[in-house]
Parts: sequence; C-alpha cells; structure tokens
Amino acid sequence: MSDLVLGAEIERLHAENYGVYGARKMHALMVRQGWVLGRDQTARLMRQVGVRGVVRSKRVFTTKSDPAGARPTDLVNRQFHPDAPRRLRVADVSMCGPGRGSRMSRS
Repeated sequence: MSDLVLGAEIERLHAENYGVYGARKMHALMVRQGWVLGRDQTARLMRQVGVRGVVRSKRVFTTKSDPAGARPTDLVNRQFHPDAPRRLRVADVSMCGPGRGSRMSRS
C-alpha cells in the first residue's frame, strides 16, 4: 500500500476523531477499518503527515514562580558552621522511615 494513500487516510481519520488519537489507537482504528499495516508503520506515517495524539501529562503546574521574587527568610535559624575543616554534618530526616521500636511503628 502506498504511503500517500495511507497518509491521507490517517489524516482523515485523525480529523474525524477530534485529533486526539495517538499511534496505538490510530493503528487499532485502521485495522478495524480493514487496512493492513503495522503499529510502527502507523507511527511513522503519522509523523510524516504531521499529526500527533494528545499527551495526557501526569503533572499539572498551575503556578509559575517569579525567579526575581523575594524568597522567604530562614525561620529555623540554621547555622552551618563546621567545628573543623571538612566536618560539616547535614542530615535529611525526610527519608528516614519508622523502624522497629519507634513510636510510629505498629508492631
């Protein structure tokens, strides 16, 4: 089958389906319509004719912070002054899970 014929059919079906179908759904639709082609071929033809499916992102960013804006002050009064050279100790307790014997465990 000619890439021109398949590309035109992909463009038509993509427009009929509100332009939201990606390669996987477009391939399934083409097979249901009776066309014989592979999923990778469908993806290649979609790239050639310039159609894409809708990307459903899992992360939504609603706030854009101003890089020139004022930053909050240090409310816990951190003082990173080591006792000796190369002796500064920093701990991150957010990654420490409750172990056996702690008040938070349910054993």
